[in-house]
Amino acid sequence: MEDKKKSGWSWSFRILVVLLAVAAIFVVETVRDTKVPTTPSEKLASGYYEHNLGAKEFSGADAHVLCNEAIKQASLDASRVDIPYTASRETSELFGFLWEREDGLKMPNAVGGVVNAVVICRVGKTSKQVDHLEINGDVIIGR
Repeated sequence: MEDKKKSGWSWSFRILVVLLAVAAIFVVETVRDTKVPTTPSEKLASGYYEHNLGAKEFSGADAHVLCNEAIKQASLDASRVDIPYTASRETSELFGFLWEREDGLKMPNAVGGVVNAVVICRVGKTSKQVDHLEINGDVIIGR
């Protein structure tokens, strides 16, 4: 009779362990599927800054980050792009950035070299997106 009690407890314990393992796997998969914003544009789009830093206005620095990312995405090799800081030119509707050839914005070219580039980038204050990107006279985004 006592053997049955031990084996009954043993089965209950085994079921409990299996249920806990299934719950742990569910939790791990749920956490792993949750995308944490890592790039500045993902953080901006997700509201990360507002949630973690308090409500703030969209700034020229935010727009600069978006332009940097758009320029790198448009390049042949993002790891070889060098974008120096340039101040924004602001209107009531947008932030504008201009890098002239002598400003030192460097991008890889088709033959493997890294050359100075002329870039125009505009970010809408309402859309909080790059509305226009032009690199060496070629319009990449916008009109």
